Amino acid sequence: MSDAESRDRSFLVGGVGNLGFAVPMEDVRRLVGAVDLPPVHRRASLPRLLGLAHDAPSSRFAEVACLHGDTYLELGPDVDVVCVPRTEIEPLPRVLATTALRWGWAGLLHHDGGFRIVMDTTWVAALAASRGSA
Repeated sequence: MSDAESRDRSFLVGGVGNLGFAVPMEDVRRLVGAVDLPPVHRRASLPRLLGLAHDAPSSRFAEVACLHGDTYLELGPDVDVVCVPRTEIEPLPRVLATTALRWGWAGLLHHDGGFRIVMDTTWVAALAASRGSA
């Protein structure tokens, strides 16, 4: 195994219980609170995509790169940063291939007794809707 393959990866993880999401830290420019969002921006909600509670006033957002402008992914109020060996990130089972393509899933991560879906941030950012005055 090469040194690049053996290095750990960092993720922002959120969600509760058996299901949640993981966002690769290398895709995140910065984290901001809901009150610190710029007046005009693009936003998508990861908790909403997974059927979890969303739009909380205490939600945190990850700014990610997007061709369409400032894009913020809602993470929810409780988000952890975890560092895991690359071997802990599993590919999705083939039976989920169509679903993964449709919903921007890039892999699975075991965390805190449950699964976290590793999100394809480029795909999710493409779903973002414009917010604020134009």
